[in-house]
Amino acid sequence: MKQPPPSWPRRSWVLAALGLGVLALLAAGAAVWLRPAQRPPAARVPPAAPQAQLEAMLQQLRARTVEQPQDAQGWAQLARAQAAVGRLPEATAAFRQALALRPDDADLLADTADVLAVQQGRTLEGEPLRLLERALQANPRHAKSLALWGKAALDRQDRAEALRAWQHAVQVLPPADPLAIELRARIAQLQAPAPR
Repeated sequence: MKQPPPSWPRRSWVLAALGLGVLALLAAGAAVWLRPAQRPPAARVPPAAPQAQLEAMLQQLRARTVEQPQDAQGWAQLARAQAAVGRLPEATAAFRQALALRPDDADLLADTADVLAVQQGRTLEGEPLRLLERALQANPRHAKSLALWGKAALDRQDRAEALRAWQHAVQVLPPADPLAIELRARIAQLQAPAPR
């Protein structure tokens, strides 16, 4: 399975899990989802950055978690940075540490589900789906969770549930958001009459 390059912004994981046109979206600034001003340091590193520079940034984030083990935000930043450079098992472990401190954080729940799904062949069945259920209980308007929930529904051929989740996600996202644009296209495909 191809790992995303270090320059992928946070939202790319969900786009990849949805099976959408991720490469086209990357050019527009579209798997771990932070807006540009919020990206962890490793996510801002250009693809050509030396490996030593990446390692130094990750080491700084690891050191923060050692110094402040009860800082959920520190664990989350480490997890997202590790995911951004394709270190998914390490990212999962860091996300679990963050979740132990913030068990009802919808962002953390959705990101953990996302990274787990990528590792198990881009399927959301099992633990990822349970995490999404918790995320949507915590925040029924959480866009990433709704997008992934719709993808899981479509995987099991539940088109009505996929449409419901994606339409809800589109309602809570800014109209120009890359995920909203992709979801509108997917909704249109689902709603199109079947070819005769």
